[in-house]
Amino acid sequence: MARKDVIQEFLDALHTASEEVAFASAASRLGDALGFRWFTYLSVGDGKPDVMSTYPAIWSDHYLSSGYDRVDPVVAASRRQTVPFCWGALDSARPADAAAIRLFDDAASFGIVSGLTVPFRGPKGRTALFTLSTDEVSPALLRRAEELKFYVQVCGLHLHNQLAGRVERFMPEHPKRNLTPRQRACLLAAAEGQSAKQAARSIDLTPRTVQHHHEEAKRRLGAQSLTHAVALALREGMIS
Repeated sequence: MARKDVIQEFLDALHTASEEVAFASAASRLGDALGFRWFTYLSVGDGKPDVMSTYPAIWSDHYLSSGYDRVDPVVAASRRQTVPFCWGALDSARPADAAAIRLFDDAASFGIVSGLTVPFRGPKGRTALFTLSTDEVSPALLRRAEELKFYVQVCGLHLHNQLAGRVERFMPEHPKRNLTPRQRACLLAAAEGQSAKQAARSIDLTPRTVQHHHEEAKRRLGAQSLTHAVALALREGMIS
C-alpha cells in the first residue's frame, strides 16, 4: 500500500472510532504499515501517566511501576521540543544518567531498541508523546525514520486531538478516577472471581445493580472491559 494510502486509511479509521480500542487498533495498523513493531501514546503530567500501547503488558506495567516516566530521556526531550525525533539505536547519543541507562537496558531486554517520537504540549504542563518503535537496528531503518517524520507527526497530531476529544482519560481536564464504595466493592468481588449474581448476594444488592456499578466503574476508569477495570483499580490501589 502506498504511503499516502496508509495515512488516509489511518485518518479514516480515527474519524469513525468512538472507543479507545478502535483508536489503538488504528494506530497499531499504522505502525505495522510503516515498518514499526509497536506504538505508544503516553500522556504525562503531575500525576500518574496515562498510556495506550501495543507494548507487552509486562513491560508497560514495569515501566509505570518503576516510575520510568520521571527519568525517561524520551519524555524529557518531549518536554523541551515540539518536533519529531529519533531515539535509541537511531540516535548516537547515549544517556549518561544511571537511571536512564537502566531504563534503556530494561527496554532492550524486551526488544525495544529504537523509535520515532512526536511530542505534543498540553495545558498545565502536560505533555503527550506518540511513538512508533521497533526491535530493528539498521541503516535502512534510520533512513526510513527520517523520511517518515512529517507523516508520523501529522498522524500523531490527529490521534492526539481525537483522543483528547473522545476518550475521557486522555481529555485535558478529565475527572479524577474516584470510585464510590459500592463500585469498589463490586470490582473487588469481580477480582475475586465472583459473578454478578454471587456479588449481589455478598454485597446485598441485585445482580442488575452490581452490573450497573461495574459499568460506572469502567466509565470512570476509562476501561474497555470489566477485567481491564479490575486491573486498573488494583494498579492504582483502589482495591486490594
